[in-house]
Order: sequence, then C-alpha cells, then structure tokens
Amino acid sequence: MPRRPSLKDELETLREELATLRASAGEKLADAKSAARDAKDRIADAVDEHSEELNKAVGGFFKDAEDLVADHPLATVAGALVVGILIGRLTSR
Repeated sequence: MPRRPSLKDELETLREELATLRASAGEKLADAKSAARDAKDRIADAVDEHSEELNKAVGGFFKDAEDLVADHPLATVAGALVVGILIGRLTSR
C-alpha cells in the first residue's frame, strides 16, 4: 500500500508552489510594467511629432490667411459681412 503524504508534507509542498507562483507573477508583472512604459513612451513620442506637424500646418494656414487679408482687405471685409449675414439669418429662425 502506497504511503500517503502527511498533512505537514502537503503544506510544505503547497508553500513551495506558492513561492514559485509568487516569483513567477512578480516577473510577469515587471515585464508588463516595462511593456506599458515602452508603449507610453512610443505614444508620447508620436503625439509630440504629430503636434509639431499640426502646429506647423496651423501656423502656415494663419500666415496664408494674414497674407490674403493684407492683399485684399476690401474683399475680405465684404466676405466676412456676407458670412455674418448668412449666420444671422440661419440662427434667427
């Protein structure tokens, strides 16, 4: 008849398995934290890059608009007046 392990032996085995699981979980958690940091850094770099491109594009748009207004002030004021009248009529209904 095979010898059945004692309760003390079973508890010791469970403690060893638990320690192994804790160590494994700690390593996996550290790996996940590292991966999350790397992803955060990549996203932050991409956002910075795109925000710089957007700032350049918007700055160019405003520069073009300023040049247009400087070159054609009367037409610009007339256009703004027409747009204002249209908006006024659309919102008064």
